[in-house]
Amino acid sequence: MDELSMTDLAELSFPIYKLGELSASREVCNRTLMCKTARILLHACGLGGVGVAMFEGPLDGPASASCAAIDTAGEHTGSACVLEQDEWSIATPGLAMTLSSVSKGEFVFRDEVDEKGDVWAAVEDGQLGRTMVGVFGVGGAKQLLIVASGIEDERSETLLRAIVSSVSQCCESDWKKEPAWMADLRPASRQVLELVLRGYDDDQVSELSGLTYHSVRAHLKRLFRAAGVRSRLHLMQVCRSSPTTGVTAGAMAVAV
Repeated sequence: MDELSMTDLAELSFPIYKLGELSASREVCNRTLMCKTARILLHACGLGGVGVAMFEGPLDGPASASCAAIDTAGEHTGSACVLEQDEWSIATPGLAMTLSSVSKGEFVFRDEVDEKGDVWAAVEDGQLGRTMVGVFGVGGAKQLLIVASGIEDERSETLLRAIVSSVSQCCESDWKKEPAWMADLRPASRQVLELVLRGYDDDQVSELSGLTYHSVRAHLKRLFRAAGVRSRLHLMQVCRSSPTTGVTAGAMAVAV
């Protein structure tokens, strides 16, 4: 990997700060963690598309949470369309086996590990340029899969390799043991839940989410039923769990 220039280091300082800020958050759901991580990577490295997925078991099984972010402007500006992936898994069994044999913590170009398998259809549509794939150990048996498309030059590759250690730290720090019912939440319900966990009242949730007050109340009732609780306070108690590692905003370092 090429050494980072002072300009590159300066450009990475803000996304690394954002990863640290994300690590310090205790209200973010796992799927939202994946989506925010994908957005940060997309913007930091000037990519065409990024997919991230956390596996708490083997790579040939379903991901526990996953998300893809695609540069909708088509000019590597970081303007992203985020696509959530439910029950996502690696489509090609042979590719899962191949990725399992790749050294953890390293990126490889997709054509080096599999010429035909579709790593992530939402990102790999054949129009986003070269793609790099990496599997990273994230505490215990968890594995973080990163698929980065649109690698146009050595600089994008260098930035990606430099920031990935901070990404791994962030995901390890903020990954939670979520209740099983949270896995089935739709995006709007999950957004309402996260705002509730941040301490906002119904009017504030409505304003911040763009939902009507009555829609917010309806989502809350569904959340109460799903969680088996009767109060907002009880909902917050059953949702919160303490990550094993705390990383404060701005505390991460670039691996050069």
